[in-house]
Amino acid sequence: MLPANPFLQLVPARAQVALDRLRKQIWREVVALEIEATAASPRQLNWAEACRQPLQPVQTPTHWGKLWDQRWFRLRVPEKFARRDDLYLEWQDQAEATLYHEGMPYYGFDVAHRQAPVPRGGQLWIESIVCQTGIWHPAATGLDTAGSKLTGARLVSRDELAWSVYHDLLVLNDLMREELVAQFGAAEVNKFYGFGSRPVITDASPLLRQLLRHLDHIVDALDRDDLKGARRRLATAYRDLPAAPNAMRAVATGHAHIDLVWLWPERVGEFKAVHTFATANRLMERYPEYRFGYSQPASYAAVERRSPEIMRAVRQRIRQRRWDVTGATEVESDTVLACGEALARSFLIGQKRFAALRGSPARVLWLPDVFGYSPCVPQIMQQCGVDYFYTTKLSWNALNRFPYSSFIWRGLGGAEVTAHISEGGYNQELRAATLRRAERTHRQSDVHREFLAPVGFGDGGGGPTEEMCESARRLANLAGLPRAEWGNIEPFFDRLQNLRAQLPVYEGELYLEYHRGTYTTHGDIKAGMRRAERALQVHEAVRCATTGQPLNEEPWRRVVFAQFHDYIPGSSVHEVYDEARVELAGITREALSAAEQELGAERGAEALFNPLPRPRRHLLGANAAGEVTSVELPPLAGAPVAQLTQCAPLPPVRATARRLANGRVVADFDKQGRVRQLRVDGRDVALAAPLGELVIYPDRPHAFEAWDIDRQALALGEPVRTTAVGRVEQAGPASATLAFTRSLGAAGEITLRYTLEAGAAQVRLDIDLDWRKTEALLKILFPTKYTGNHARFAAPFGSVLRSQKPGDPVDEAKWEVPASRWAAVGDETEGEGLFVVTESKFGFSAREGTLGLSLVRSALITCEKMEGERNSHPAELRRTHAASPFSDIGRHQIALAFGLHDANAPRDEQPAALADLLFAAPVAYRGAARSAGFLGLDGGETLQPVWAKPAGRDRWVLRLNETLGRRGRARVQLAPGWRASLVDLREKPVNGGRAMTTLAFQPYALLSLLIERRR
Repeated sequence: MLPANPFLQLVPARAQVALDRLRKQIWREVVALEIEATAASPRQLNWAEACRQPLQPVQTPTHWGKLWDQRWFRLRVPEKFARRDDLYLEWQDQAEATLYHEGMPYYGFDVAHRQAPVPRGGQLWIESIVCQTGIWHPAATGLDTAGSKLTGARLVSRDELAWSVYHDLLVLNDLMREELVAQFGAAEVNKFYGFGSRPVITDASPLLRQLLRHLDHIVDALDRDDLKGARRRLATAYRDLPAAPNAMRAVATGHAHIDLVWLWPERVGEFKAVHTFATANRLMERYPEYRFGYSQPASYAAVERRSPEIMRAVRQRIRQRRWDVTGATEVESDTVLACGEALARSFLIGQKRFAALRGSPARVLWLPDVFGYSPCVPQIMQQCGVDYFYTTKLSWNALNRFPYSSFIWRGLGGAEVTAHISEGGYNQELRAATLRRAERTHRQSDVHREFLAPVGFGDGGGGPTEEMCESARRLANLAGLPRAEWGNIEPFFDRLQNLRAQLPVYEGELYLEYHRGTYTTHGDIKAGMRRAERALQVHEAVRCATTGQPLNEEPWRRVVFAQFHDYIPGSSVHEVYDEARVELAGITREALSAAEQELGAERGAEALFNPLPRPRRHLLGANAAGEVTSVELPPLAGAPVAQLTQCAPLPPVRATARRLANGRVVADFDKQGRVRQLRVDGRDVALAAPLGELVIYPDRPHAFEAWDIDRQALALGEPVRTTAVGRVEQAGPASATLAFTRSLGAAGEITLRYTLEAGAAQVRLDIDLDWRKTEALLKILFPTKYTGNHARFAAPFGSVLRSQKPGDPVDEAKWEVPASRWAAVGDETEGEGLFVVTESKFGFSAREGTLGLSLVRSALITCEKMEGERNSHPAELRRTHAASPFSDIGRHQIALAFGLHDANAPRDEQPAALADLLFAAPVAYRGAARSAGFLGLDGGETLQPVWAKPAGRDRWVLRLNETLGRRGRARVQLAPGWRASLVDLREKPVNGGRAMTTLAFQPYALLSLLIERRR
């Protein structure tokens, strides 16, 4: 007999074969089960309802259901097995499912969770949805075109010794392979497993040699069919290979990242929450050390509604501090597309619900998968009691790696929060490779000796597996790796906060170098959300001037739900948007109708109500002298028109075939319907070329069609060259409109309507677009000579400066950027430039004086397919079909305006004000005068009053925001009998709640004033 094997290079292949052999020893079939089922239906039933449905025997294999259909199955467990506690159920179906025991969600089945422990006694039911969305998992097969393929159900037994030895060996084998990669390189490592010559291990670390020798001895035992001997050898290896005393710490937290909508509609997202919560609860029963975290109160509410039983168990886990409920926002909101107030409501509603779930507001903003982070977010966090920020998405940056992993994020107004970024995404297994990568990429590891490691399968939910829990036990103390242990999220951040003085500071937005198309995709949905936000703004303004009672929270919850980061960005399947159009339109309609009714439906003179917290002029018509008459509408007030203050007459607007003029603005047009010359208040706007150049770009991103605009696309644009057919549509005197209709060839047709109103300092542009070109982006360009270093882009609150100069890779990566309804290019002082204001367009670009606005992009809708391509959502299974597989095909009405940008302009002529004034019309009603007691601001012209929120009888909150980075003072003008005091977003008093009439503000300040009637 030969001596022991001296060739360590032979061990890797031996160990891998042994693992494969062990895996096959773990599970053994005990008995196949009989199955009965309800009919498949798009209507979703709860367990109690399902129990009352007729059942039919199911013969397997079989296919069943259309996409997202629900079906309930009842399993018959033979009596002799019903009392055993060592059996598992293996459910063999392509669809995702949840096992119920006596009406309680017990465990979730999906591609990563195949076997569930079988509870003793009682009935077993399975709720299944035709949906397979664990797309990142290697076992994902998708659905068959005939439906979900159900192969059967069987009881299986698990060889616990083989299970234990397998996981012991798996972790050591993983570590060995990582050591091989580190020392030989990935390409060379493959040679250890193939045919032919193996690399010779001549220069290797002691750890690698020890691992190989231990593995050789372990496999020797397995080759002798001695599992117990292998376990002893494994125990020796783990004892001999402990983690270094100074090893870093990996704080593992169970994570499921459920997309509330994405490749599925909302009702399926709710099912996924029940499915995932059931699995997390069961893992806690089997692994006492296990910790799980979940954000999104919207999911908890859905689970409570669908299955109060599992929510009772979740609350118990929360009380045990084993289930982390944190996240701050109602949903994992996009932070760049919602208006500032709507984004703040996600925090306010979310924090209220977190407090109900856990007894206190959440302290961590948990946004792992959002497509960029607005610089106003730290301000909102700070005022909502949120101390910490977490994401992983910035690790996706395509060109410039984000410089920090643990840092202080400083946002607008100087607000600071402590932040941590994980590498690797939200579908993480707990393996040697992931721990090594996380340790290596932790850029503050010199001062911060731990990192957060979210573990589990996400996007479609599911979360961690038993296999991950087994790995965690073995990775707690192993050489060459961080010490992995389950931990809680907020205590992790508390420890990080103690290191605050040693952390770097990052100031400004956290721009994601990816998914730039989401600012534009599905423009009609973005417009629908904006209309709903505006309708709620009007309704709340009416309440402030009438009863003062807050609105029912439900419309706000639904508008906030639309902020979910795969909803409003336009990256979901078409069924999500079929439902969204109806719901958002309904919210808009109901809010505006209620506002009109609450103002009064009395008989009497016609009245007008101003829903904005700023005064405005309303044009009436022409007098006998041909001058334009108008009235002043005070802020948040209404009155019969005859009682309103008359303004000084205005010169009429004049229109010819190529010119609009009103005494302030002169705009001259060329034959293509572009502005060739623009003069405002005697100042010529410095144009580099005519304004309004239409350019069509091929838009075929290399991946993520609905999400991305690739850089090369913006170098391939073709200007529209067709001649316009122009006409004067309206000739004044209060307003005049020039319309220019142009063919876009195969891309469709466009009409540009330029309108100038009496007294206005800006030109309105309404675009009627019939868009027919697929895989294309349409932009409108405004070329100027304003080439200051930075262009200014609105944020939900405040604004952000971004370079418009070529050169720096970080700046060059921002070829498409978000703006919250306005942007401007200017000279260095911003004393002169050009602004563009939009009603509901968000994708901009700026380069060397040219400001670009993306109008539509006809990307392939998520889970639609091109001819001949495979699809994860077979057309044969869909109950409805998109009118086109491409977004934005069809008619669009797009509203915007442009004018001379001057940072020193009066408050109501700044773009931040015009973004409201131009698109939130006064409300007509019949009734008495109404007023909220606010007369306006005096001074501090860059401080913008942006929203009025009712707070109870005779009290309301005025939201103000400084938008241009300036400090100053403003006097708050109130009607007699009213007082104002400073509060935060939560309406908690600031400065003791003292009454104030003068408001000092800092750059980008976000302020709230409680305005109430004196008692």
